Amino acid sequence: MNIPSSKIKILFMGEAVTLAHVARPLALAQKLPTKLFDIHMAVDPRYQFLVSSDSNQSIYFHQIKSPSSSSFRQKVEAGKFPYNENEIISLVQDDLSLLEKIKPDIVIGDFRISLSISSKYKKIPYFSITNAHWLPDFYSHYPIPDLGALPYLPKFLVRSVQKCVFRYAAYAFKAAAQHFGIKNFSPSLTSAYTDGDRILVPDHPSARINKLEKELFIGPIFWEPKLNLPSWWASFKEETKPVVYINLGSSGPQLNLNKITDQLLKQDLSVVISQIQPTNPFIEKKHLYVGEYLPSGEVLKKSSLFIGNGGSMSTQMALAEACPVLALPANYDQQLYMEQITALKLAKIINKRNRVEEVILKHSLELLSQSEYKKQLLKHQIKFKPNENKTSLITSEIKKVLGISK
Repeated sequence: MNIPSSKIKILFMGEAVTLAHVARPLALAQKLPTKLFDIHMAVDPRYQFLVSSDSNQSIYFHQIKSPSSSSFRQKVEAGKFPYNENEIISLVQDDLSLLEKIKPDIVIGDFRISLSISSKYKKIPYFSITNAHWLPDFYSHYPIPDLGALPYLPKFLVRSVQKCVFRYAAYAFKAAAQHFGIKNFSPSLTSAYTDGDRILVPDHPSARINKLEKELFIGPIFWEPKLNLPSWWASFKEETKPVVYINLGSSGPQLNLNKITDQLLKQDLSVVISQIQPTNPFIEKKHLYVGEYLPSGEVLKKSSLFIGNGGSMSTQMALAEACPVLALPANYDQQLYMEQITALKLAKIINKRNRVEEVILKHSLELLSQSEYKKQLLKHQIKFKPNENKTSLITSEIKKVLGISK
């Protein structure tokens, strides 16, 4: 392929249905060498203030619409495919307008599944950022979703229905692709989520034994916004009580955190709560620290327990600090990721029907007190540290796909 300038023009795009899908491509964009790359990133306006806080002036930012987080959350929490055919077609049309404007040599996307179609239509190489649990054949039998009555039904019945649902969900994607004259898509949900010239997998290579050639395991991706620290930060740094960090993220369950916090404070613990869109007003209390968009990496270094939604990025950040995780997944993606983590005895999951204060407190105290978890955390901690060579791995793969020898 002939590159039209001295630099490779690369476009990153994150589907802003959750913050993590914007954060991961932004983190990669910030690390690429500007001597080699002309770097662009498209993001929904609702997260523009976060990327604008970044001091890296070498990234050109563009706006592109994503579905609302609330509608996405409602669909996935109900076990539905988050897009119908018309919605995917609309996303592809928006992609094509941006691709025509920027004319990138390569595109990297995170959960922007429409890019699989639009990149093929424009004949532009596409790299997809996707966790290992969505790779085809990762699970021989996918775990039963924590939805309604499904956990109570016979497994053989649920799995039969599940296969049909996976295939049905993928047909919307396949139909949208055919609308643009693109055929030969496999009618599989995992194929829809992972289609691309390369798959950038933000997990440790040990997560999958039999890897495909196009799967590039780059290790965990961490990112935090560069915003002002809260007024209580200095006091928190001097905190002497064990810290429980609660961050349910942009796609976590809606819980009354006041009751949970009160129970934890009574156990001679301190509590830090990070809220993206504050819904719980808190009365100021000693050893309670509440803020928006907190620097999770710094908080986790001081934490003895992390309570989150089970999303891969926040969970990996906790495990990288050997901090046990209590997960309250709100959707199937989070459940799938945590199935692997609990199998390693690094975390506990509380399913939807058991999310009362007493159960959350019980599991919290078990994770804080049982030495078995600490031993396992120290044993596996290295798997959740970022790979310092990921930038060179990605750069090398981009050159290979574009046919650049230097």
